[in-house]
Amino acid sequence: MIMLAFAHLPATAGHAGEPPPAFVGWLFAGMGLVMFVLAMGVAALRFWAGRCIRRRQSRTFCMVIAAIGCLEFPYGTALGVLSLMVLGRESVRKLFTAPPGQ
Repeated sequence: MIMLAFAHLPATAGHAGEPPPAFVGWLFAGMGLVMFVLAMGVAALRFWAGRCIRRRQSRTFCMVIAAIGCLEFPYGTALGVLSLMVLGRESVRKLFTAPPGQ
């Protein structure tokens, strides 16, 4: 869609009627691919943090993932802050340090 938008831009003085260079489209496609890969990576880390919470392991990792989630406004911020509040409680801290099975 961005390539089509660039194709319909008004002509400038030096480049009348010429489409933008091909690398512009590849640049936007590359940026989109990088954003997609980062989003999938964060999603995988969130699933792993959920698994750690279920097993009551790696409280620090869960807190880091909650802090990263705070960057996603508005829902990620709310969930991240609430997760940090819950993970910071003394009762939850004891659950993560208790031996398995208790």
